[in-house]
Amino acid sequence: MDKPTWVVDKSQSLVYAAVNHVKGSFPSYEATIEAEADHLVTANISFNVDLSTIQTGNKELDAHLISEKFFDVEKYAEVRFIANNILDQENGQYELVGDLSLHGVTRTESFFVTFNEKQNSDTGETARLQAKAVIKRSDYGLTLETGGVHIEDDVEIVLDLQLVKAA
Repeated sequence: MDKPTWVVDKSQSLVYAAVNHVKGSFPSYEATIEAEADHLVTANISFNVDLSTIQTGNKELDAHLISEKFFDVEKYAEVRFIANNILDQENGQYELVGDLSLHGVTRTESFFVTFNEKQNSDTGETARLQAKAVIKRSDYGLTLETGGVHIEDDVEIVLDLQLVKAA
């Protein structure tokens, strides 16, 4: 039996990364979610994010982050994640274990997920998927010249997605 496909409603979704006090959102991304809402452990989940679209609210910082000094989007345009294993946790929580590819490096990482399904008569069946991971930027060769300012190695990645079940 085919799993239902869920489409991201980007008007009600957000993808961002945060380190220290800086948060950068990524308005250009795609997610593939094929899942039975009541049995997420058998889902097919993947996403990719266009790194060149980062928006921190500081144009100079954005230009630096997409340059060859950090993301180097000319060589490494996106970050990709493909879930290889989905573990059922307590209280409707899941752990997505999979391959995260960033800056030419692929490593196994985990995203911790909540998936909440609800009915909405205006748009059909909808759900909310919230996924969070913490990665070490140094694991991906991402270093910063900061002039002595301490920048944490841990980066939180968050996907907060409103989904609509495809007809």
